[in-house]
Amino acid sequence: MVFSDIGDYAPIGTQGDPRGATAENGQRIWETTVAYLAEAAVKFSQMKLKA
Repeated sequence: MVFSDIGDYAPIGTQGDPRGATAENGQRIWETTVAYLAEAAVKFSQMKLKA
């Protein structure tokens, strides 16, 4: 199995203490994730696959 169910680790479906969260941290995490996925998509599109 590649992915696991969050319920395997956190029965109520969440992890951690959200009280330290801020909008700024959320924005930073979002922007970092989007940039990483965009870069991965570009690299993937440039791959030469052997038939």
